This record gives sequence, structure tokens and C-alpha cells, in this order.
Amino acid sequence: MAIQVPTQENVPIALTNLEHPRTSYMLSKIYGEAMCHHSNLPFTIVRPHNIYGPRMGTAHVLPELIMKARSLPQGARFEVASVDHRRAFCFIDDAVKILRCLASKPKASGGTFNLGNQEQETMIGEVAHIDLEATDRTDLQIVPLPETPGSPARRCPDMARAIDLIGYRPMLGLKEGIQRTCKWYTDHVFIGGGVLTI
Repeated sequence: MAIQVPTQENVPIALTNLEHPRTSYMLSKIYGEAMCHHSNLPFTIVRPHNIYGPRMGTAHVLPELIMKARSLPQGARFEVASVDHRRAFCFIDDAVKILRCLASKPKASGGTFNLGNQEQETMIGEVAHIDLEATDRTDLQIVPLPETPGSPARRCPDMARAIDLIGYRPMLGLKEGIQRTCKWYTDHVFIGGGVLTI
């Protein structure tokens, strides 16, 4: 059964191949939600979708692309996997605003809400292009690589439920968000051309 995208919160959760490397990550989320429902405690479940921005570490697609762009010699091949895959990115400032709004709404208690930005669904290849502009590395040539094994072709949250409750939509555009993210990493991580662990 194909999952509708953007995806609502009430879509049944299906188990993937248990041998897949990310299965434990997926299972931890399922177990966490189940424990909330059976705890007899007040709760609100929030499902973050591709939140990005400063201080996100280096093991995510945007900082990985930033690091790669900064480290390659002039005119080099900028290899990017899964260029046709689509993701819906949400800048951290908007994500925090949504989270704070949900936390302040008594009607959110006992509910499950997506946290993201369905209006910012973009192909990874386009994200790489924006990244090259933001890092001033348009001399690099984007070269598509095969799809990452186990990576879904499309991931986008349906934000209608959260927006209906809190009346707030994410505001920051992807291009400006990536520019802010690149600037932060340039100012705080890539000091003197090196990479610091954060």
C-alpha cells in the first residue's frame, strides 16, 4: 500500500526490514509513542520532519553538503546521492515556534502532531544547488550518485492538523534558511578552513 504524501499523523505505522540499519531508530520512535499512550500521564506527541539550522551537528544532509562544498578543490565533482528524492525542510526557528505553540494549547494534550513544513518540499539535487550558491562554490559540478539504500523517495508531513490548532505556518524560505545555516557553520565550525567537532 502506497503512503499518501504529504503524510497525515493517522497513517498506520508499518515496520520496515528489521535488518535495515535505521530500523532501531524507527522502532525507538514507535516504542516511545506507545509508552506515552499506555503511561496514564498527560502527553503530546510531536513528530519532527527534517528540521535544520545552526548547531545541528555534522551528520545530516545539509551540514554534510556544506562540508563537502567547502573541502573540494576548484571545479571538482560535487557528488550527491539521491538527487531526485524529495524532502520537506523546516528551519529551526519555525520548528521551535510550532513546538512552543503546541505546548501552550490544552487541546494538543493526548494528540499527535507533525512538526515540519510541507510547503518546503524540495529535491535533494535542488538543495545541493542552493548549498553551492550559499557557500559561494558555484564552480563545482553536481554529479548525481545512486540512491541511498533504504532512503524513501519522498518524505513530507501533512501540517494541516497543527496549523488548524495553532494558526501558525512556517515562514522562512529554504534558500534563506540554507544561507543562514551555511553562515553559522562558516563562522563557528569551519574556523581557519578546518572542521571542529560540535
